[in-house]
This record gives sequence, structure tokens and C-alpha cells, in this order.
Amino acid sequence: MNGKTGLRCLTRILWLQLCFLTLFSSFVVSDQSTQCHHQELPSLKDRPLFGIAAVNVNDDGLCVFLRVSRNPDSPPRSYIFVHIVYMGSHHAHLPHHEKTSIHRRMVTEVVGSVEASEDSILYHYKHLFSGFAAKLSPEQVEAMSKMDGVISLFESKTASIHTTRTWEFLGLEKASGIWPEHESFHDDGMGPVPARWKGACEKGEGFDETNCNKKIIGARYYPLGFEVAVGPIDSVAAEDFRSPRDRDGHGTHTASTAAGRIVPMANVNGLGNGTAKGGAPNARIAVYKCCWAPDGGRGVACTDADMLAAFDAGIADGVDVFSVSLGPDTPQPFFLTGISIGAFHATMAGKVVAVSAGNSGPQLGTVVNSDPWSINVASTSIDRIFGTTVTLGNGVSFLGGSITVDNDSLDKNLPIVFGSDIIAAGANITGASFCLDGALDSAKTQGKVVVCLQGFIGRNRKAAVVKAAGGLAVLIPNFDSGGMDLYAENQVLPTITVADVDSNPLLDYVAPLQPRPKSAAMPTVKISRATTIDGVKPAPYMNSFSSLGPNLVAPYILKPDLAAPGLNIIAAWPGSTPPSNLPSSLDKRTSEWNTLSGTSMSCPHVAGVAALLKALHPTWSPAAIKSAMMTTARVTDNTGGEIKNSTNLPAGPLNYGAGNINPEAAADPGLIYESKFDDYKVFLCSNGYNKTERQWITGLFYDCALAGTNPSDLNQASVMIPNLEEGAPQTVKRTVTNVGKRMSNYKVSIVNPPGVKMTITPPSLSFHHTNQAKKFTIRFERVIAVPENEQQFVHGSFTWSDGVHKVSSPVVVAANFL
Repeated sequence: MNGKTGLRCLTRILWLQLCFLTLFSSFVVSDQSTQCHHQELPSLKDRPLFGIAAVNVNDDGLCVFLRVSRNPDSPPRSYIFVHIVYMGSHHAHLPHHEKTSIHRRMVTEVVGSVEASEDSILYHYKHLFSGFAAKLSPEQVEAMSKMDGVISLFESKTASIHTTRTWEFLGLEKASGIWPEHESFHDDGMGPVPARWKGACEKGEGFDETNCNKKIIGARYYPLGFEVAVGPIDSVAAEDFRSPRDRDGHGTHTASTAAGRIVPMANVNGLGNGTAKGGAPNARIAVYKCCWAPDGGRGVACTDADMLAAFDAGIADGVDVFSVSLGPDTPQPFFLTGISIGAFHATMAGKVVAVSAGNSGPQLGTVVNSDPWSINVASTSIDRIFGTTVTLGNGVSFLGGSITVDNDSLDKNLPIVFGSDIIAAGANITGASFCLDGALDSAKTQGKVVVCLQGFIGRNRKAAVVKAAGGLAVLIPNFDSGGMDLYAENQVLPTITVADVDSNPLLDYVAPLQPRPKSAAMPTVKISRATTIDGVKPAPYMNSFSSLGPNLVAPYILKPDLAAPGLNIIAAWPGSTPPSNLPSSLDKRTSEWNTLSGTSMSCPHVAGVAALLKALHPTWSPAAIKSAMMTTARVTDNTGGEIKNSTNLPAGPLNYGAGNINPEAAADPGLIYESKFDDYKVFLCSNGYNKTERQWITGLFYDCALAGTNPSDLNQASVMIPNLEEGAPQTVKRTVTNVGKRMSNYKVSIVNPPGVKMTITPPSLSFHHTNQAKKFTIRFERVIAVPENEQQFVHGSFTWSDGVHKVSSPVVVAANFL
């Protein structure tokens, strides 16, 4: 094997082997989508705990936005850690000031003095549940855990953050920390702030009460947990604002996606020009900033302690819908995660909780935030591409993703090189192949287009490295795990992403495995000006980064629940934040709008729809709103065929749950699947949680004497059978509630999973009044045996219809999963 051949193979192997290390390598969520094809389901052991984010809207159009992001690096830690002391409903009957006094006495007892307790306690949680956050040593944690009323303690850790055309593509044309000056948040034509709003507009750096209006009606910020874990904001996050003002852009972007006002002529570099609007554009917004951007462009960090303080305040102020655009990197038991515990209490308080599925696809079993009370959202494309035509010197031409080729200066024959061909002295082949800092020789890079492998660092930093070395543009191949995803991001240098099908031809030309003859012409490339391409088919398709089921934490619950747009979403952007999210020393540009990708972008789409449903049906429970979106979701694309994954193969419920959201149909679902507090209590029993674990989640101590034995019986709008054996049929129970016409008759149709026969009894349901409930059973029988050493997942569906409504539910049946 010659040196070039070895290099070529090495770099391709490294890109695959190191993917798990680079999933969360940069701020832009799409940069976390370097994935492998390893299909073994990951272990449940040794999982880190992460935090939560939230968007909130109510029946008065009141929207509260809780902005949370992440820190991709492990923050420095001291011997004293911040811990969440969770007391559930203990002392719930007491006034808030008495709860606070009890918390102080408890901490004083373990730290030794009143003065020390005042320094130790960061936050008191009084509304979502009873508890507090405090700085405690391991010995103090041990002592605290033995106190009366303490249900659990867990360390506060950092969370990972997981538009102009979006809503038209979804069919919602007729429906109608933050950067407050952005036109997405103007209050023209809005009425007075609702009298029931209890929030406040807190002063801070670059922010005061004048930044609030009738659209942004409140703003708070929570830095204490970050400052213990990472350091003082003034020294470690000097570019951020110690106030509700947004620095990293994630909060502004997702807030405008969920509830931004209608703004014409929104575009990025002249592309995607159209009318921007959030899902609920007339909703009010409040900001709860609990995430901070460390200097150096290292993303953002959000601790559990700060997040729960924001969560707690949001509940008290008037929150209705939470959008959790972050989560752990691997699935975790519900009783050990702040997200699941917080989501449970929010749901029991009547609040809808939407969560992102995660950006660890396309591997099976990577979906996170998988509790049954939340709405778990995967990511899909829309029918728009920001593209440029790339023409190689050998005549091969293909479409690349870009919004930064905004002129014709690259539309001529230019030299193109692979990163490893321009390696700097003292650098290694890997660093040059991935275009890492200091790895490229400026003399060899000058005036050339550079091909950089994806991974190790974000695409934004690769562009900065090539620019610093004198390069003209960057091409980044996706290979097979990137599939059809063509990321279009506002980088400091023209950056083009290349689909899987075109990645090998690109490298075959630029860096052939066999040495190029000396007489051969050096590789060249022409890159056309980027354009907006609408009406792309097929769309939607599943994005490669979107995490997949099955649900490793609760195998009897199908996750994700839904899918929504998450690729190249245009939304509002802070006026002082570089669109590349690099430090301002590397990128001095500003932009009113920006594109981001990830399940973080999908989640606020669902939150916006939930807000509209809450306004339309103010008495509906969180389970009813979730059911309405699931049973009306689409499973076909704009060609009429089934939704595909990013490699153009058929997708299924493990990818998208019930399907891609269909907002207008969700407003009138006909029937809904209702679940309440007692249903979740029974589920926790049947899923095998012991008394202590159940108390950690619910805050209550209860037994399981009346619990059912089948966790699949939880009344969800989907069915998951984790292990169906030949000769051992299983029966699952469901109940539907009529929310349509008073007199209605429904008949069921079935699409059997391959090798499985489903029988639904009764096959028809008659309703005589609204809110009437009817029960039915689903019998599953395996008719084709599956070998014991073969793990299999097959899917089907069943649909109740009265001739007007189609109430569809996905079904997944597994063999040898458990």
C-alpha cells in the first residue's frame, strides 16, 4: 500500500471510528451529526445527566420561552459540586417562605453555620416541586440524603442542545435569552399584557424593563449554577451578557420559530427570501435565560440547577407548553434525569412538554428524553434546498448545500486540494485531513478550494481554519451517514456540504487512491452562485442526525412520537452575534436571520403547534394535545410515497414515530387517547420501577397493588411490543375519547406488520356524545417465526375512521429486543 492509499483509507476510517466523539463537537446542532453505522444498541450504564429547555404558551396566547443550550466540553470541577435536593411534594402545603426556611435549616445542619448555608444555597424550587440547589461536598451530600423529606439528590450537570418556508410546507398557511430588538418580537397591534401574567422583566447587562413590550412580557436570568461549575461570567464568558439578552443565538432562533411575529422579506444572504413567522405568531414571549456562552466559541453551557430555577419560575409565572431542545447524549432512566422528573411534574400541572429526540442518528436505540408523558420530536427536511452546482475538472457535476457562495467569483476553474495534501510542518495527516487548527500550510493553501473531512471540530471552525490559511472555499463530504443532508450554514468562508452519493466521486478525483501521473492536470473545480430551490422532491425525509428508537429506557413505549422540520431552518438571530457562531475576533459579520439544523429546531415547531391547539382547545390535557398531533401526522412525502431516511431507504416509526406533524388536521382529530396521573403511576409499576424510583419521579410514595401487568397498556396513540414470540400472542388495551361530532361511528382498518397478525375488538365504535370514551383491544400474533439469534423490528398501523376523520396509530413489533 503506497502512502497516498494508506492516507486515503486512514482518513475515511477515522471519520467513521471517531464519530461518537464528535457528535457534540460544536454549537451548530447539525455539526453534531457525524455518525457511524454500528447497529448494536448502546448500554444503559454510566450515562451522564443533563438538563432541560422550555417554550410555553397558553390559551390566551401567552407564550413563555425558556432558553437552554449546552456545553460540549466538560467544565472544570471543584471538590464542592452543585446538587439538586429533590423533595417532591414534601412541604407542598406550606407557604413558600416556610419552605425556604426549612431548606435553609437543612443546609445549615450539614454545612455548620447560617452564614455557610447562605453561601451554599443557589436556588429554592417552590412551584414545580419542593427542593433546592446547593453547593455540597460528598460528605454533606451523604448527610443531606438521610434527612426527612429528601427523596433524592443528583448532581447538577450540563445540558446538550440538541422560518420562512417551514410553515407553508406543513400546511399552516392560514393559521396564523432573546434579542428583543429583532423585528420578530415587535408588538404592533397586540393588546394589553394578560392580567393573569405573574412574571417580571429583570434588569441586567444590556437589558432593562424597556426591552420588554406587549410581545416580550417577561425576562429572567439564572447564572449561579454556571458560575460554580465553570467560573464567573465576567471572566469565562465575557462576550455573553449577564442578563436575559441572548449571545449564542439558540434562544432567539428557537423562540422565533415557536412564536415569532410575521415578518416579510426574511432571508440569509438573499436566499430563502419570504415571510418569516412562528407557529403561534400572536403569542406572548417571556425569556428565562439559564445558559451561558463561554469565551472562545466553545458553544454554550447550561446546568441543571439554573435550568430548574428557570423551570420553576416559568411554572409560577404562567407557563403552558415547554419545548425541551436538549438532553443527555445517551438514554437514561427517568428517575435519574432532571428532564424526565421536571417534565412529569409539568405534565401533571397541565403543561405540554415537547422534547428533542437527540442528534445521535442514524444508529438504532439512540433516542433520548424517552419518557411517556413528553412529546418526543425527531427531525425532517422540508421541500427547500439552498444549493450550488459544483463542477469538477473531470466533468462530474453535483449539487452541494451552501448559502455562502453569494457571488460568481468561484464560478471558474480553481485548484482544489484535499486537506492532507497541504499539511503544515509539524502537523499530522489526521489533523490536515479534518482541517484542524494549525494543520494546514498557508503557502500550499493560498488561492485553493480545500476538501475537509467532517468531524473533530464543527464546520464553522473548519471554514475559519481554511480562511486563515488563505483558502478560497471549503467542501465537506458527508459520506453515507450524512446521506442526503445538505447543510447550508452562514460560515466565514464559502462552505459547501456534499451528499453521500457525491462524496466518493469528489475524493476519487481530488485524492485518488492511486498516485496521479505526473503528466496529469491538477484537479480543478467550478462553484456556481448559491440559489434557493423550492419544491424539492422527495420531502420530507428523515435527517441523518435525528436519533432513532427503539426506546432503551422504556421498551414498551414507542419513541420518537413525531417528526418536524429541523434542517436549514431560517429564524431570527441576535444582532451582535456572528452568524457562524465563532468568536467575534474570527467573524465580524452580523445577520438578522440565520439557518440552524438539529432536533433543537424541530422541537419548537411542535411547541408552536401545541400552543395553537391549547388556544383552540383550552380544556384539553397534555395527553390530548399529544394524541391529536400523533393521530393526524403524515407518513407520506410530497411524491405520495412513504417517508424515506437520509439514504433514500424507507423510514418507519422508529425514525418518525407517528409521522410528520400536520397542524391543521391536529386541530380536529376526531378521537384522542387520554392519559392521566393514575395511568402514569400504573405504568411506572408495570415497567418495573421500585418504590424508591417511583417516588423519585412522582414525589409520592405509593404501592402497586392495583397496577396492571403490561406496560404496553399505557393509553398512548402508538403501540410498541418489544418481544412477540411465535405461539405466545399478546393483547394490548386502549381507550379513545370522542372530541368530534356528538353522534359518530368509527370503523377500524389494519395494516399488519410483516409476519404479524393484528386483531382489533370490537372493529367498530359508536359514540353518542362528546367526551364519551370507548375501549378496545389489539391482539398480536406472530405468524412467521423469527430465529432466536435475530433481532427484528417490523411496523404496521391501525386507523379509526368515521368517513371524515382518520385517527391513525403506528405499531412496532419486535423480536428478541428484550
